[in-house]
Amino acid sequence: MALRFWILTKTGSVTLMGVIMAVSILPKIFISPFAGTFIDRHDRRKILIITDTFSGITILFIGVVAVTGFIQIWMVLVAGIITGICGCFFNPTFNSSIPDIVPEDKLLKANSIFSSVSSANDMAGYALGGFLVQIVGAPLLFIFSGISFLFSATAEWFIKIPKIQSPSKKLKFIEDMKAGLSFVNNLKGLKYLFITIVFLNFCASMSMTLTLPLFKMYKQLGIGLYGVAMAINTLGMLVGFTILSMIELKKEKKFFAFISSGIIISITMILYSITFNFYFIAILFFIDGMCLRSE
Repeated sequence: MALRFWILTKTGSVTLMGVIMAVSILPKIFISPFAGTFIDRHDRRKILIITDTFSGITILFIGVVAVTGFIQIWMVLVAGIITGICGCFFNPTFNSSIPDIVPEDKLLKANSIFSSVSSANDMAGYALGGFLVQIVGAPLLFIFSGISFLFSATAEWFIKIPKIQSPSKKLKFIEDMKAGLSFVNNLKGLKYLFITIVFLNFCASMSMTLTLPLFKMYKQLGIGLYGVAMAINTLGMLVGFTILSMIELKKEKKFFAFISSGIIISITMILYSITFNFYFIAILFFIDGMCLRSE
């Protein structure tokens, strides 16, 4: 959030802000399909340490050059690519490590705790982030963020993650990719579901990218309330996740729930783009987050 606000303030260009955000996502498109295969064949603890270290150094560098006034847009673009690549390897490595670290009888509880802590962390980060950007400035937040990544990398030295037993028949990356694509292509329902999700995510990403400029544009809203609104959106996701964990939908009702959630999300996005009442926007953000998680 600090990065988006900084770019928008320095350049005044919503397009440039969107481009930089898109650049940071590009690695997920091109690298994620290969990341899983790479992770399965290498030490996951080392992957966590290396990716956090590179992310920390990169973000810390951006913070330092921003404070000293030497920062350039191309530096931010490169930093977005580096952190995006690191995220492609870090996130699946982390998720695949939980079942191997936690005993099987406590796995459900561990996942539940992690989901709750993660949601609470996101809510606190959004709620405080908007005000901290205004109080201390984005460059100092970059420095703090970079240090936190390096602290995480240091802590990961003490994690013990069992190594994955390599299969007797070693497959190449291309063979793994072909097998995965063939599996998805043969299941028409799954293929169309992926296409639908891609389309919905594309539209949702555009909407959420334009939300920050919308809040910044009007004095009755502002960056501080933007952070609060995003925190409320995350709270909605947590509520949606909780509801889903308590209610077991039948197969024939899952499709209806998926379509209904998509329609409601579309309506909320239209409504909060034409109103300036924060309380109404907050309600719409909550509904949006709850339906997004349910979807």
